[in-house]
Amino acid sequence: MYACGPILALSSSKYPLYDLDGKIMGTWGISRDMTKLVMAEEEAAKANAKLKLLAMTDDLTKLFNQRHFYDSLEKMISLFPAKRRKACLRISA
Repeated sequence: MYACGPILALSSSKYPLYDLDGKIMGTWGISRDMTKLVMAEEEAAKANAKLKLLAMTDDLTKLFNQRHFYDSLEKMISLFPAKRRKACLRISA
């Protein structure tokens, strides 16, 4: 909420209005309030980000888990060309 009021998300479509001779005599359109939809999308994005973090880390220690390791490994493997897949994996404790 701002001093001038809440932020609204609106969708508006405008079209030409023709007379019987096919000449444009004005416009007509439809407008609708999209605020609730936009707010729901933002909340869903926040929830998805939280779920992604929970899927990649241990809830107690906040350390990355096995799933994160394998996702990272797959990303690294995909960086190498298919014909020359030579790489070295170093794991440090």
